[in-house]
Amino acid sequence: MFWYTNVRKRKRKAVFLFILICFLSSSLFAQNFLQNLSQKNDNIEGLTLDDDIPNQPKTSAYSQTFEDSGDNMNMSLHQTYINTTFDTVVNTSIVNGNNFTVTSPQDVSFNSTFANFTIEDIIAPNKSLIIEDDWVWQIDTNTKRFTSFELSSSGFLENLSISLQNPNNDEDYQIQLYEASLWPYLGTDYIRYNPTSSRTIGTYYLASHVGSKWLNITGINMKLNKSLTYNNTYFIAVTGVTSGDGSWDFENQGDGDDSIVWDFGGNLPIARDHLLKIDVTPLNNTPNPEDISLKINNENVTGYSNINGSGYWESTVVEGSVSGSLDFNVSADWWDVTCNITQVQINYTKDDLEATTQFTATASSVNWTVSQTINNFISGFDGFTVNFTVPDSWNYTTYQAFNGSTEMTSYSYNRSIGGGYREICITNGSNGDWSILINSTNQISSIDPYES
Repeated sequence: MFWYTNVRKRKRKAVFLFILICFLSSSLFAQNFLQNLSQKNDNIEGLTLDDDIPNQPKTSAYSQTFEDSGDNMNMSLHQTYINTTFDTVVNTSIVNGNNFTVTSPQDVSFNSTFANFTIEDIIAPNKSLIIEDDWVWQIDTNTKRFTSFELSSSGFLENLSISLQNPNNDEDYQIQLYEASLWPYLGTDYIRYNPTSSRTIGTYYLASHVGSKWLNITGINMKLNKSLTYNNTYFIAVTGVTSGDGSWDFENQGDGDDSIVWDFGGNLPIARDHLLKIDVTPLNNTPNPEDISLKINNENVTGYSNINGSGYWESTVVEGSVSGSLDFNVSADWWDVTCNITQVQINYTKDDLEATTQFTATASSVNWTVSQTINNFISGFDGFTVNFTVPDSWNYTTYQAFNGSTEMTSYSYNRSIGGGYREICITNGSNGDWSILINSTNQISSIDPYES
């Protein structure tokens, strides 16, 4: 019994000692764990992005710049042909004598973009017109008869001749000038005399005679104002006012319709051509270009103020040629106009080129080299200009321009061309290796290469 009691006491002591040892060990482990965790947190809070955080790659020792090629940039070339002693005389009424040519590049993409010609010694001569002179028959002048003529520019009616017959009696003929108007009739528009526009040239006596006789009237000097008539058309009217024996010769349009003929009060024109010849003069024999509608390639020549007989022609029509010359045609609304093309200037532009770009980028800026080799300029031309297109955002105030190793910055300027771009224009150009050095702000704050 005593032995059993002692055994039980010893077992309880052993269990108590085991529990005590486990408790003390757990307390010590927890204290060490919390202390180590606190130290690690303190260390992490003291770190920066540049400290050696475990697993962060190390910064490379190489230079922090980046070099590469960029997009191509548009560029263009200008050159000018100037001839101050061109002195080419043309006649607007002579086939092939109303044309002239001007030197151009043999490159259809090197187009004319501006032309300026000086025109001098403009002469518009007096003109005699035969409206009809083939006689076939005649018709009485007891009714007023009208026959037309046309004048594209304003001028003066100076002389006229009409072929008449009055074989039995003397006759007085009243001759009148009419402007034209539009006459709509039964759904058709006709050109007819304007009855409110009559101007009497005069009444002329013609003694009786056998056969046809031309009545010649001179010194008329009546103005023909194209702005007052319709379709540049005028009418001569003839009326016999004395014996009733007079008649006006006509041709029955066997050789074509040379004029418009009306009988007074009629609603339709008559198919005949009365015999008529006229002399007309321009407003001035050395006219302003506008007075005779002088044109080059169907574009108006402009006159100088208060200087008759001269003017200039400007055009921005784009033209190119592979033949090495551009063709021009001179025309006018008057007959046989001559003029002298004394000076010519044509600016040519080539805008189908692109320049290559190379750049070096640092943390703060990007340095650009924009370059292209040019061999398109032609001897005999002037005003060679090289134009580089760059973004507005680039620093266009501090660029440098070069032809090969020769700096050309002092020959350059820049201008806005819209759309967020500028042109750097370099004058005094020539064929060669052209480039500009220019920089822009880098949109990236830093460039940090890392070791792998």
